[in-house]
Amino acid sequence: MLLGTDTGYFIQYAKGNPRAVQIWNELRAGAHRMVISTLTLSELLVYFLRRGEPAKGKRAVDLMLQTSEIEVVPVSVEIAVRSAGYQHGLGIPMVDSIILTTFLGAGCELALGTDEHFERAAEQKLIKVEMLR
Repeated sequence: MLLGTDTGYFIQYAKGNPRAVQIWNELRAGAHRMVISTLTLSELLVYFLRRGEPAKGKRAVDLMLQTSEIEVVPVSVEIAVRSAGYQHGLGIPMVDSIILTTFLGAGCELALGTDEHFERAAEQKLIKVEMLR
């Protein structure tokens, strides 16, 4: 399955959330592929910097970049332009609208995260969402 994976998923994984760990194990076994936005890398680094764990953040990002089942999608002009409609229409922050647009453009079947903004996308039947908390 092609999974759109928001920063919250990786934070839950770092915290040992059993469902996040299960998804990671399935990914590594070949059952899934993940799509992430370059913005997720930045958000994850900020999370670990705020916790005083910059080395842990660097290791997490390095792992994401080295995992062949993860595709990191840069923010393109097309993504930036399309995301404005989701930001406005769903009333979600710009970063989340860009991440959502990345998932939709890549054809993700499921979005993983912790942010209620993605639930609005599910309510509009744009993408299925699994919340990890």
